[in-house]
Amino acid sequence: MRRGSIGNIAKRKIQWAIDNIESSNLNIADRKKLLYIINNIGDKFLREKLKSYSAYIEMAEENGEEYDKD
Repeated sequence: MRRGSIGNIAKRKIQWAIDNIESSNLNIADRKKLLYIINNIGDKFLREKLKSYSAYIEMAEENGEEYDKD
């Protein structure tokens, strides 16, 4: 893989999500991308920490997802 190992790719995507979770300038595609990345983080602690942000909860509700604390 020219762009790096899977771990490095995942790290970049997660860092992008962290950097943009509270951004009000995301377009619809980026908001959906953010939700997808957060929902698919394998580390439960990190995933649930990001899901606790009010911005995530609002985006999830706008996208028709139910927010589940568990």
